[in-house]
Amino acid sequence: MNRRAIPIRGWLLVFCVAMVLFMVYLVRDILSLVSLVNAPDSLGSPLASGISLLDMIGLVLISFGLFLIFRRRTGARRYWIGILLFAILGAILQLMLYQILVDFMIADDVGLAKVRAIITVRYTAVLLLSAIWAGYWIRSKRVRRTFGIE
Repeated sequence: MNRRAIPIRGWLLVFCVAMVLFMVYLVRDILSLVSLVNAPDSLGSPLASGISLLDMIGLVLISFGLFLIFRRRTGARRYWIGILLFAILGAILQLMLYQILVDFMIADDVGLAKVRAIITVRYTAVLLLSAIWAGYWIRSKRVRRTFGIE
């Protein structure tokens, strides 16, 4: 059977829709952070530019991964497992790094406490969702059938 004739359905379709929605979120995030980067004498500027760079890399990686899915490439499964495991590691490192940076920048600033909370929620969500989806890509029979692994 032609792999391209196999429809993308079920949780694989949910994954694709979630990745497209996450790309929209990343674009919105980049656009909102650009104002922080361009603000003169802003302590948030280095932090915002670092987050924006990671968001742009994420957009490229997700776009390429979706291309692999929709073309039914056999390497899509390995690609997404690798990307998701890398996202787990990256989320752990970013949580630690940004917590240290925020603590170092200002001790008891209310605005920075809000930034800390946002970063914690964001990367904790990335960590949990990446772990769930990595498990799906590793164990799913639909993924194996769709990409010709079984």
